[in-house]
Amino acid sequence: MVAYQIHNEQDSEFGSDKGNINHSAISIAPANYALILQHASTAIRQAHPGAKVIFGGLKTGPDNAAEYARQVQRALDGKLLVDALALHPHGRYIKHIIFNYGSIGRLPDALNVFKRAFPTSRSGSPRWARRPTAISGRNITPTSPPTCANLSTN
Repeated sequence: MVAYQIHNEQDSEFGSDKGNINHSAISIAPANYALILQHASTAIRQAHPGAKVIFGGLKTGPDNAAEYARQVQRALDGKLLVDALALHPHGRYIKHIIFNYGSIGRLPDALNVFKRAFPTSRSGSPRWARRPTAISGRNITPTSPPTCANLSTN
């Protein structure tokens, strides 16, 4: 499977993240991101039929990021034009807080915000995509499933 993520952390400085300047992320207003998403999605689907189109990684927390995505959707006349939303759930845990710097909430609670806001994708399946994150100073990668399983079930 081939997938294209359209931008990353474009919700920086949006809504409750206003004033939280992140020099590694370029913020894009929802109406402007809608135009980018529309053109990119069309071009990808024409040039690479069957490829998945992923909404750029959302980093501003579940409620704020879901509102950003809703505003993009409204700018696209109710269509989101993607197969999945990419989320950055840094600082969230599954069952137990494992971070030495605290936590900002449970991952299932964050995902439920998006599940309620966007229950199905273009194909009718749930929209989920996320990138690996650092847990306790270790990068979680596809090669470390025992670590992931241990952290999610302890």
